[in-house]
Amino acid sequence: MTPTRRRARVLFSLLTAMLMLVLATQSTLATVTWKAPVKSSASYGYNYGKALARTVSSTTSYLHEQYTFVNTTNPGVYYRRGSSTGSTWGTAKRLNPAAGFAENGAIAAASKYVYAAYQVVGDWDNFDPTAPRSIALRVNTNHGSSTAWLASKTLSAVTRVGHPSVAATGAYGYVTYTDADTGDIVLARNGGVNNDSGWTAQNIGFTTRQASNNNGYEGDPVVAAYGALVLVAWIGEDTGKIFGMISTDHGASWPTDATILATAQVWDLSASAASARFGLAWTQASGIKAKLYRSSAWQATKTVATFTSTGSYRAGYGTSISLAGTGRVAIAWSGCTRADCTGGSTKGVNVRWRESTDNLAHQKTTVTVASYTASSSRRINDYPSIVLTSTPRRYVVYNVASSTFSTFNLLFELGTGTP
Repeated sequence: MTPTRRRARVLFSLLTAMLMLVLATQSTLATVTWKAPVKSSASYGYNYGKALARTVSSTTSYLHEQYTFVNTTNPGVYYRRGSSTGSTWGTAKRLNPAAGFAENGAIAAASKYVYAAYQVVGDWDNFDPTAPRSIALRVNTNHGSSTAWLASKTLSAVTRVGHPSVAATGAYGYVTYTDADTGDIVLARNGGVNNDSGWTAQNIGFTTRQASNNNGYEGDPVVAAYGALVLVAWIGEDTGKIFGMISTDHGASWPTDATILATAQVWDLSASAASARFGLAWTQASGIKAKLYRSSAWQATKTVATFTSTGSYRAGYGTSISLAGTGRVAIAWSGCTRADCTGGSTKGVNVRWRESTDNLAHQKTTVTVASYTASSSRRINDYPSIVLTSTPRRYVVYNVASSTFSTFNLLFELGTGTP
């Protein structure tokens, strides 16, 4: 089961009153304390992951969030900055021009720089999958400050592009996406120079995988970076296969051939980097899987969660992985109590979370961070985006929606403690 995107466009006509925030009892990870959720987006905001980033200045830390907002004349991608604990969120900033349409955003941050990429589309209610669509980028040069945004920059020279993924390390920024007309996997990079010029793009791989509804090729690539190391991974074929490549010189050069990291039918890849390690997570029919690159080699694939036709969780989607320090790993995903991942009074979708402190050699007990039982407005809890720190602290943003998607928005949670 692969979830259908673009749900908000179909459901735009269902928008009604603004959704009120409902707090709910949260599960606990060993000695981890999860604070009550905070509404971090406007009502009728959503995303498909890749929604959360964090920067640290000399005096404080900041959270950075992007989401698509549909309760406006022209739906588009918005940014909000959160406090160090996520208890408060600032004024929303629209990233794409008010006269246009945008969706499928992604965000990353490092040092004082914030990068938000998104897909520019020609129309919303009458979306044409064969029409031109490009990738645009906004860069903030001072921890998301309202006065430090550079002008919007179009990255893609190709006619139609797929969903972007963004990574950052130091002053280096990276954006990867699929050329929907040719299947090329493209990486754009800034070379460590954060201004309106200097971004270059190159083809580093290829996919034969076709997206649904005439959207063209879509490898759903992800990117992660640490120091001079850059990982790009993508889905290579309609029947599955994850391909990965690692550059050791900030993306300037790449191996001749990609490494096959998995052969199953997969979806919803996510990637992260820390301390010369890379982490990759994905969903397949049997469950949630993860794989680490450490000590200059790919490690064995690990099972994080299992789906069965008679178990508590029948399917899943929307992974997010985050690494911290030299051994910490956290993975979150959307766990479905029905095989079709729909919601209702007795079934729904939960945000699930699992951690390891020793590079997945051992894994802590899985916990539920957000449950469909919280209220009728939260039957669907999905597409988490997470940041893990070595403190450790756990930051997570996720969608909540009613079973009919007549109401939806994003919630943020903070988890503290050392299991």
